[in-house]
Amino acid sequence: MSAVDAALVLANRVTKLGICGNVPALLVHERPSSVWHVTHHCPQGMAFPDLNAMMITDGTSNQEINHNALQKNDKKQREVVRKRGPSIERKTQRLGRRGKICVLLYQWPVTGIWRQTVCCPDAKALPDLNALLELHEGIPFELRARPKI
Repeated sequence: MSAVDAALVLANRVTKLGICGNVPALLVHERPSSVWHVTHHCPQGMAFPDLNAMMITDGTSNQEINHNALQKNDKKQREVVRKRGPSIERKTQRLGRRGKICVLLYQWPVTGIWRQTVCCPDAKALPDLNALLELHEGIPFELRARPKI
């Protein structure tokens, strides 16, 4: 599987995480044409933090708290993020080394803390994500219905 294919698979997983958990989730990566590609789920127009203002060192980041994050998340949604978030983060780190993903950002609904996975080999400045979202024309993502047993 090529890095671009792996990025698209991961983008679907991030979108599913955002929809199921009703949390802001964002995947930004650079395609070979150097065009920024954005996959996002941002319920009711919540703004993303400025990534360049967050401390990015060795794959870790400074964490910012958004106190408005906890209002609409129930126990089931928090459980979805608790289970899926770390595995998506690990997959992003692996894909980042292969496909030059720049950042995956999602919000942990239990605490409202932004979690960030970074692999930016050229130490480039990251774009303004809120401006990118205004330009992004995404295809609606539909969850597949699971058959009942």
